[in-house]
Amino acid sequence: MSACLQEATGARRAVASPGLQAGQDDDLREGRRWAEAVLAGERRVLEMIARNSSLGSILEALCRLVEQISPDSLCCISLLDASGAQLARGAAPSLPQAFMDAIEGRTIADAWGPCGLAALRGEPVILADIKTDSPCGGYRDLALANDLRACWSTPILSSERKVLGTFAVYGREPRSPSQQQRNLMEQFAHLASIAIERTRAEEALRRSETYLAEAQKLSHTGSFGWNVSTGEVSWSAETFRILGYEQGLRPEMGLVLQRVHPEDLGLVQRMIEAASRERTGLDFEHRLLMPNGSVKHLHVIAHAAGNKAVELEFVGAVMDVTERKRAEALVAGEKRLLEMIARGNELVLILEALCRFGEEMSRDVLVSILLVSSDGKSLRHGAAPSLPPAYTQAIDGGRIGPRAGSCGTAAYRGQPVIVSDIATDPLWADYRHLALEQGLRACWSTPIFSTTREVMGTFALYSREPGTPTQEHKNTIDQMTHLAAVALEHKRAEEALRRSESRFEGILEIAEDAIISVDARQCILLFNQGAEKVFGYRQSEVIGQRLDLLLPPRFASAHQRHIEEFTRSPGVARPMGQRREIFALRKSGQEFPAEASISKLDVGGELVFTVILRDITERKQAAEALRASEQLARGQAEALGRTLDALARESAPDKLVEHVLRTITEQLGAHSSSVWLRNEATGLVAFEFAFESGKLVTGADAGISKISPILKIDDVRPWPEIFRTGRPSVLEDIRRGPDFPWREHVLSLGVITILIVPMLIAGQVQGVIGIRFTRKRTFRAEEIALAQALSHQAMLAIQLMRLSREGRQAAVAAERNRMARDIHDTLAQGFTGVIVQLEAAADASSEGLAKEASDHLARAAELARSSLREARRSVRALRPQVLEERDLCGALEELIGKMTAGTSLRAKLSVQGEPRSLGPQWDENLLRIGQEVLTNSLRHAQASEFDVQVGFSADQLRLTLRDNGLGFDPAGKFDGFGLLGIRERVESMGGRLAIAGARGEGTAISITLPYSDNSLRVAS
Repeated sequence: MSACLQEATGARRAVASPGLQAGQDDDLREGRRWAEAVLAGERRVLEMIARNSSLGSILEALCRLVEQISPDSLCCISLLDASGAQLARGAAPSLPQAFMDAIEGRTIADAWGPCGLAALRGEPVILADIKTDSPCGGYRDLALANDLRACWSTPILSSERKVLGTFAVYGREPRSPSQQQRNLMEQFAHLASIAIERTRAEEALRRSETYLAEAQKLSHTGSFGWNVSTGEVSWSAETFRILGYEQGLRPEMGLVLQRVHPEDLGLVQRMIEAASRERTGLDFEHRLLMPNGSVKHLHVIAHAAGNKAVELEFVGAVMDVTERKRAEALVAGEKRLLEMIARGNELVLILEALCRFGEEMSRDVLVSILLVSSDGKSLRHGAAPSLPPAYTQAIDGGRIGPRAGSCGTAAYRGQPVIVSDIATDPLWADYRHLALEQGLRACWSTPIFSTTREVMGTFALYSREPGTPTQEHKNTIDQMTHLAAVALEHKRAEEALRRSESRFEGILEIAEDAIISVDARQCILLFNQGAEKVFGYRQSEVIGQRLDLLLPPRFASAHQRHIEEFTRSPGVARPMGQRREIFALRKSGQEFPAEASISKLDVGGELVFTVILRDITERKQAAEALRASEQLARGQAEALGRTLDALARESAPDKLVEHVLRTITEQLGAHSSSVWLRNEATGLVAFEFAFESGKLVTGADAGISKISPILKIDDVRPWPEIFRTGRPSVLEDIRRGPDFPWREHVLSLGVITILIVPMLIAGQVQGVIGIRFTRKRTFRAEEIALAQALSHQAMLAIQLMRLSREGRQAAVAAERNRMARDIHDTLAQGFTGVIVQLEAAADASSEGLAKEASDHLARAAELARSSLREARRSVRALRPQVLEERDLCGALEELIGKMTAGTSLRAKLSVQGEPRSLGPQWDENLLRIGQEVLTNSLRHAQASEFDVQVGFSADQLRLTLRDNGLGFDPAGKFDGFGLLGIRERVESMGGRLAIAGARGEGTAISITLPYSDNSLRVAS
């Protein structure tokens, strides 16, 4: 611009010089008008910059100024982006829009057009004729298409000589700029750089101020300035917020002092006076008392500035350190409480200290802690030092339930309960009068959980004004509840430890096994009463002695090697004597066989070994005695085992439940479903079935048995409400919300929503069906109704399956009883006969009667074979062989002959009346009864006579069996199966059993059977 002015001045001088031609006057006047226009335009642009006009409007004004001065020119200003790679439009009011759109965003590295070259090189680029001078064909075609023939581009440079953009002048005719035009372009480019740099600086300043304000807000730190000499005070926005004043208010020191806590006012005034007097900085903390009664803690930091001789100004910051102070108080309080817990202080003292601490941390509240009773049904007083005693006594022992005030309901639900107005809340219907009488208007209660999510008690804040808890209150509740849980669990652990120690001491006292503990040097530390009995030493004789005292010398070195090996092994317990027999040594010097196990425990860095040892002398003696009869016992066991292995098995489970669950899953478009049933006796809810992956999964499945197949109703949030109301419930998104035992399993299946439907019998909820969906679902009323109807079908299917199972079980039980009777009647009684014959053979052999002994042995063998045949027939549910060939009387006669042959028992059979043909079941039952009674006479009664009478009358059959043996008391108690089997057989035939006898007078058994259509069979 100075160059323009110089040219204009030169023109004016030329007018005054003699000898100039008259035509030059017009040129001078034109030059003067041109210079004045430039100066005026420059002034307007500078004024716009000073007024903080937008950058776009300033650049557009520059362009229009150029086009005003040079009407045949079109001006364009482009700005280099922050990356320094691309040019963007700044202003081009007269250039064609299509042309500007085409060159927008070009990269300067491409050297595309004069502006890109000027920005890239940092120097002017002149294209006098675009058609011939343009190095880029694409740009040339674009410019010519828009009737642009010349372009002069100058870089806009910052004060640091960095390219900010370009200033370009286009012409519609080919031409080169004059020196005057070049100077003008440089001047306007300089003006553009001023506008750009001023705008960017202001933007940077605004960003910086915004960042500072946000940082102050986030850090709760405000800034201030105070000119002590003038009294002028300035605050940042955050300082206004900290002090609690509106920003429109004029700051002054008096407002600060109004907020200072009365107890800290003297301190603040002394600190200010000292700093003002000594011109030193400020660094101290004090409290504010806010209008709402809350207390804030401030940390003030400032330094003195200004002319030391005259002015004094403080510039500094105020930091709201309330949360830090609160955290410090919380840490100190927690430390005190944890120290009380660690020292083992009484629980009531710990809980009272916890309540007082909670009241310190949250103003205007009263704290109460209630503990769940041992039966889990009520809440007992724990601590409440500030609540009226009359109130705490009145609520002590209150029942836990769905409408039991804040605390009883919180314990019932297992979640916080916030009651903002006790006077109107229905949860307080039964306790409202108690609270209102003591001026208690709000109560916010939270359950105290153990690490296993068991509710141990409740932590509550009471307020004398209606309202909801602030965030400060909520923080206090969370922190105090956690500390209460730590205290309660610690006390529980202590009590459990004491009980465990007591039980352990009791076990040590009553244990018959020897329990011995030794240290790493093998010195005895523990020697219980069982060890005293086994080894014969008193405890005082062995404590401190080496374990070698109790070992035979030949085993001492082997024991030491075993201990060393066990010390190095990773296991903590193992049985001893796996490779060789163990022997121990009594005080008397007697060795005895033993079995033992050893365990190790690291106690304070030192290993303690404990041996549990049992004297097996009697067991080994019994084993030796048992070995003598092993061969016979094995034969009997094998025969009995083959018989029992033939028992019928239950049939496969009914498939009806699987069908119903499949229907429910498919009808509702679900992923899977599960069934849980409540046990009426225990109140627990057990997993029964699940329909997953297209098949039925039961609780016996290995994967299911690991996932808590039996739960309490309270373990799953909606269950208590479902079992109480009988209405379905929906878990909309199990990915969020409270945890429950099966959550991880169903999440692994991709399940998101679960519809839980009750299953009812006679109006009572007996279980639930969980219908699972892999997307978040809501349900229409008809869908819920369908699910409820299908749940009724599922309950019916389960009931039918239960009845089927019970029927099968009853049938199996009946068959097993039949088999037991038959096994007893065949094998057991057969063995008795064999034993009788073997004993007779032994007697004959001892008397030298070889033939008689041989006969007895032959009869014993025949009885054994006959018994085995009958056992096999019994397994196949066939009639005894003898009844296939004879009637009842003939079968009884043959049985008596076989069993008494070669014995001293004289037996006879008499038949009265006309024999009738009986049903197969009666024949077999009466034969087995006769066999049982005869066996008892042979084996136990020591009888010499045995009489059997079978009487047939018109309407009944009577069987009488009598011996003259030792007899017994029929009213006594008998452990054998024989008499029980006789009673069952008689009852199954609808008969009557009579037993007569006494000690030493023999026994008579009479059976009376009325005839029925089913008991008789048609004679062939």
